Amino acid sequence: MRGFCERKFSSMFISGTFTKAVMYIMLLCDSMIAGHFIGQSGVAAINAITPVTGIVTFFGDLVSTGVGIVFTREIGAMSCAIISAMDSR
Repeated sequence: MRGFCERKFSSMFISGTFTKAVMYIMLLCDSMIAGHFIGQSGVAAINAITPVTGIVTFFGDLVSTGVGIVFTREIGAMSCAIISAMDSR
């Protein structure tokens, strides 16, 4: 039997993995372009900021995913409460 987290997050696993892969490909392209046009100092600057970007992206993804799940659950709870109230009359 699958729990709440497995049901909600398994459908987003593939899209989340794809999104992160594209993000890292973009970072690699940025490094290559900076290395070509700016030089070693540009690549060093990109590599210095990459961990900060990853942490900010992680928390942004965490909040946006969590808000969507909580919002959907609350809408469902409200609908069930309204239906139950109508049914008990």
